[in-house]
Amino acid sequence: MRDLLVRVDDQQEHNLQFGRSVEIEVKAGIHEITATNRLFSAKETVTLKEDESATYMATNQAGGCFAALMLVSGSGAYKAKLERLD
Repeated sequence: MRDLLVRVDDQQEHNLQFGRSVEIEVKAGIHEITATNRLFSAKETVTLKEDESATYMATNQAGGCFAALMLVSGSGAYKAKLERLD
């Protein structure tokens, strides 16, 4: 499985292994969340108020013809995806 790297704004990049999570502290304001596997990237912009939090799920997903390719070869291109959970 391809690595999935997550970053908020210009902070440190975190490598998320399958099933793992990371909590990133930020101040109130506008923030950009990026998930990338170095082949595909997903970006979301979130505005947080004082004492507000947001939870996102970042995943590598195969779809369309990529899913069929993975079944045949055991490898393939995964698309990075971000989804807000709350």
